[in-house]
Amino acid sequence: MVNNLNNRLKSGRVIATLSLSTALIAVGAFIKIPLPMDMYITMQVFFVILSGFLVGRLSSVAALAYMCIGLIGLPVFAAGGGFSYIFKPSFGYILAFIPAGYLTGLLTKKQNCSFLRYFLSGIAGVIVIYIIGIIYLILIVTLYSGNTVTSKYIFITLFLSTIWKDILVTLLAAYVAKKIRRLVRP
Repeated sequence: MVNNLNNRLKSGRVIATLSLSTALIAVGAFIKIPLPMDMYITMQVFFVILSGFLVGRLSSVAALAYMCIGLIGLPVFAAGGGFSYIFKPSFGYILAFIPAGYLTGLLTKKQNCSFLRYFLSGIAGVIVIYIIGIIYLILIVTLYSGNTVTSKYIFITLFLSTIWKDILVTLLAAYVAKKIRRLVRP
């Protein structure tokens, strides 16, 4: 009986934490700086990485829920919502939140991670976001839109101009996670 109650409390806490993570990823979409080609720098990466640190591999469920909520039409993405959003060049970054959250959570599943471990795990998640996001963008721009993307544009606009922000938010997420992880996962 006590075990059953503990399992219910634990699952309730997980559901509440995943719901909060989903909501925070959505809020992060509205903290944005516009870039060319319908792209934005947002705080979503911060919340995806932080979710991975605090919820573990299940943070991929929060990212998946966020993506589904946006695809059914709720305006939770940086530029709105709806199924047609999959044809936007930036959708690959949203899609990448799922494996990035999973990887970040997998790499930090140990209870007492060091700040460095959090940071490096977050950077691994950011790398996943960039790889999937940039590949998706290239595919949409070249195959769907019929345009071309130069390697110079990819390197300067999609990588150099944004990576600094994601390194900073990963540092911040590592700091925050180090301070509050025990509260979320006792």
